[in-house]
Amino acid sequence: IRDIGVTGVQTCALPIWDIDVALIDLHLEDIPGLELLSQLKTHIPGIECILLTGHASQSSAIDAINAGAYSYFQKPCDIDQLVLSIQRAGEKRLADQALRSSEAQYRLLASNISDVIWIMDAQTLRFTYVSPSVQGLRGYKVEEALAQPLSEWLTPSSFAHIQNLVPERLGQARQGHLESYQQEGQQLRKDGTTVWTESTTHYHLNPETGRWEVYGVSRDITERRQAEEKLAGERSLLRTLIDNLPDRVYVKDVQGRKIISNIADWQASCEKMMEAILGKTDQETYPPELAQKFLADDKAVIGSGAPIINREEPGLDSHGNPVSVLSSKLPLRDGQGKIIGLVGIGRDISEQKQVEAALRSSEERFRSLYENATVGIYRTTPDGRIMMANPSLLHMLGYDSFEELAQRNLKREDYEPDYLRSQFVAAIEKDGQITGLETAWRC
Repeated sequence: IRDIGVTGVQTCALPIWDIDVALIDLHLEDIPGLELLSQLKTHIPGIECILLTGHASQSSAIDAINAGAYSYFQKPCDIDQLVLSIQRAGEKRLADQALRSSEAQYRLLASNISDVIWIMDAQTLRFTYVSPSVQGLRGYKVEEALAQPLSEWLTPSSFAHIQNLVPERLGQARQGHLESYQQEGQQLRKDGTTVWTESTTHYHLNPETGRWEVYGVSRDITERRQAEEKLAGERSLLRTLIDNLPDRVYVKDVQGRKIISNIADWQASCEKMMEAILGKTDQETYPPELAQKFLADDKAVIGSGAPIINREEPGLDSHGNPVSVLSSKLPLRDGQGKIIGLVGIGRDISEQKQVEAALRSSEERFRSLYENATVGIYRTTPDGRIMMANPSLLHMLGYDSFEELAQRNLKREDYEPDYLRSQFVAAIEKDGQITGLETAWRC
């Protein structure tokens, strides 16, 4: 409490004082108390005023309250009551200052953040408040956005979704389930484009109007959606690729559970669908003798970090028949280099092994025929170098080893003069073969 030591008129001419509560006599010498109250209210926003008078009347009390007085006392008054009134007026002044400060901070925040803050009537679906940032998000000024119904804010599909969602959540709020929700949708921009937003909403009963309102904050997530769609496209492409590979491709976590499996892999487990093996270990999908082998390899890769490359191991085909699989297993690491599982690739090489076996058998039969033929068999290059000769030819020519015979050159020295090799080569090039040709070799 301070006495500024001036008259009422002089008080109004002073610079703004840091005054919370003014105690004013209704009948001052130089200015009516109500006029001073009005000027102080203008001069010091938020000041609380208490009027005192020795000539009280009902009309003067009404005038004082209408002018904005906090309270009105008739002299002489109860000092304790007056002090209590001053205390409460000061508390109100401080509370109002805090509220104004909070409102100013809120307006500053709402005006400068890119997220859009809004309030919508839950019954009419009309917006009652929207922050200035709506212009950055949608291109509309605040007054333009407030004039639009919700159907002009959203694309048809997003509007239909929200139109069905609001009554459901409003019913939950009326039952006391006052939780926050998140939903995504596309909003319409003034330039005709759309923007993806994520909105966090909360349902609130306005105590002044008795109406339910939706408090929301909407954020532009267009870039995130585009990244998600790109990632989804890449995943779809990868899924299409691995599902159309003949090789078995799979991913396991550190517990040995499959988290990815392509068609060739889950069919090799004799299952009818991929979901039948996801989340399961080999012990749950393969015979014990195979499962133990697979488990040992998995533990070795995950434990040591060393890959297994092209190891041949037993496996099964889609009908449960045993096959040979060329298997590779590589450790799977996260961004920090920690092993979080493994990637496996297996190729059924049963047909390849059958072809290799047939080829070996054919080669063995040819070798037997070649080695035991009673006629001479040999192979040369066009320039006369001898590449191969069987035992019968060595015997005919009197050589003890092929290495000795290979020192000769048929183009230069091995035919008698009457048998030119050039004629032999020309006939081969023309017809691709020669039959019944007689030649004389030098021994």
